[in-house]
Amino acid sequence: MRITTYFLLLLLLTGCSGYEVRDEQVYWTYWNEGTGNGERELNADHKTFKILEHNRYAKDEFRVFYQGSEVKGADAESFKSVWEFYGVDKSHAFYGEKLILNSIGSSFEVIDGNFSRDGKDYFFNEKPLNVCDYESFLIHDFNGEYSNWLSYDDECAYFQKNRIPLEDRGSFKILTGGYTKDKINVYYAWKIVEGADPESFEMIGNTFGGRDKHGCFNGFDRVECL
Repeated sequence: MRITTYFLLLLLLTGCSGYEVRDEQVYWTYWNEGTGNGERELNADHKTFKILEHNRYAKDEFRVFYQGSEVKGADAESFKSVWEFYGVDKSHAFYGEKLILNSIGSSFEVIDGNFSRDGKDYFFNEKPLNVCDYESFLIHDFNGEYSNWLSYDDECAYFQKNRIPLEDRGSFKILTGGYTKDKINVYYAWKIVEGADPESFEMIGNTFGGRDKHGCFNGFDRVECL
């Protein structure tokens, strides 16, 4: 039997992985430190199978795959890869094998590895942010680079996939180490730091801790000041 082999190695976080067509069957091959070499047989048509741009997505006539997992609900005919972790079809956008809920494929674009948008909303990975004001939305700029955790618009602020429960957007201030505050509360990630005094709260040097007039904090926890 004639053997037709397409082999593509990808350097991924878990090691070297890729798609392989062998003996009229499609495989996802992989290696990682824990299990070593392995492969998984895919339910794919070898005759129409092709690897898409960026090498993580692939498809045949009827199905789409991301790193060997089927992308449920994707339209194979119109599907294309638009970034390493993102793909679109005629109707929707996808993050890896996950559908990005309420996304519009025709207007979808990737901003960076975490943030993306379509014509009506912004997204963090696969989750819609349901932004309060689309037109004023910004990803926070840390020293010339996009933040991988903080974004905001004229009405709300967001930590990764979650809205920060601000009580006064006008006094909102971005600190460091995952902390923000307004005149009512101090926030760590997307939750209120209970007991923290926002007026006196400040960061401690270049650490991930903060302090107010009553003491010091590490994340949500009040700790002994050193």
